[in-house]
Amino acid sequence: MSTPSRPPASAALWGQLLRKNTLATPSMVPVPPTAPLDKTGTSMRILLHDTQANFEKFSAKVDTLTSGITEAKREIVIVRDLFQREHEAHTMDVVDLGK
Repeated sequence: MSTPSRPPASAALWGQLLRKNTLATPSMVPVPPTAPLDKTGTSMRILLHDTQANFEKFSAKVDTLTSGITEAKREIVIVRDLFQREHEAHTMDVVDLGK
């Protein structure tokens, strides 16, 4: 029932839909299997895709943590400088009281 002008994908679709006609005429395009031929390869691709997705999530979390650590370091330096200034001012006040 397939015509020469029909593309192979369409012929495979019609072969699946009209299974009785496909089995009756051997000149038709064979019906592709419904299950993947390379199950191991398919499983490997799925695992690699999942691994890549998990790695991207992990990388995003690491970037967030790294930026947080950088910000915390900056704040520690600022607090240390402020504490040092306050300590020096307090020391000067104590010295001035002794005079």
